[in-house]
Amino acid sequence: MSKFPDNFKSVKGDTLEIKKVLKRIRSFYLAKGTESSIEFLIRLLFDVYVETYRPGEDIFTSSGGFWYSPTVVRVTDSNPDENAKNRGQVVEFVDSGEIIGTAVVDEIHQFVMSGNRVLELELVDISNFTITETTVVRLKSGVEKPYRLVTEIPIS
Repeated sequence: MSKFPDNFKSVKGDTLEIKKVLKRIRSFYLAKGTESSIEFLIRLLFDVYVETYRPGEDIFTSSGGFWYSPTVVRVTDSNPDENAKNRGQVVEFVDSGEIIGTAVVDEIHQFVMSGNRVLELELVDISNFTITETTVVRLKSGVEKPYRLVTEIPIS
């Protein structure tokens, strides 16, 4: 211990106990490069406790998240008070008096766009169907007409 440099004494002025250092040196060597070995070395040299930060834990991966893309239908909102109560209800898509599909309302958003009341329905459990120009949406509170949305613009 007499050959141990003075600047490796503890911050408090205490000297290092060689027995304790030698007792842990093998486990330190086997764990070299790990968080615990770095913490041990800093504690040994500077007599302070440190936290190690690994930036690899905060890196986004391409498949690390959950992507949610809701299916939305915007319809007229002729009865806002009653339409607000349709969350969790089954809606029917009707074309020429025939039910062509059904879905369950997951979320409801009501707003005014260009002076028109809009009821935006986020749907789940959707059956397979296609909305045409004559399709209407039958809710528990009445029948609403869907707004046409641009979903794709082909560029050639």
